[in-house]
Amino acid sequence: MKTLIKATVILFLLIAFPEAKAVHHDLIDGNEKTEVKSERKDSKTKKITRKEFERQLGRKMSFKERIGFALLKGKLNKAQNQNQNTDNSRVPTDGLAIASLVLGIIGIFVAGLILGFLAILFAILSFKNIKKHEGARKGKGLATAGLIIGIAAVLGAAYVIIFLL
Repeated sequence: MKTLIKATVILFLLIAFPEAKAVHHDLIDGNEKTEVKSERKDSKTKKITRKEFERQLGRKMSFKERIGFALLKGKLNKAQNQNQNTDNSRVPTDGLAIASLVLGIIGIFVAGLILGFLAILFAILSFKNIKKHEGARKGKGLATAGLIIGIAAVLGAAYVIIFLL
């Protein structure tokens, strides 16, 4: 049972402090002491594999330890994913996506050909921007809405010009 607790503590420390230079476990006066020496403060948490953990532990884990490792790793991965989802609110929205939506909406009522084409152009540029930055920008839904409304504005303006004038 003590080895399972040791393994769990080491795993937690390795995952919680990925930038750690070293993790030391000492037995001093019958008490176990764990130290983590950190190199950097700002770094992303990396996921650890069983083999890496066994290498850090210095031996192979028993069956019970592997089960505990898998359960703990699953819980930590779930917690990391939840943290990443809360960090998503800090991701800036692409300005071209917002501009595309606004121009599309205004283009339905005023100067549909010009503003509609601009809305379509900004939406396409926004899609490229969002894809280029891979998760560092959001606004794909706004760009899609701007594209659809821009197309509607252009078609509406063309209809007015062709059939009503």
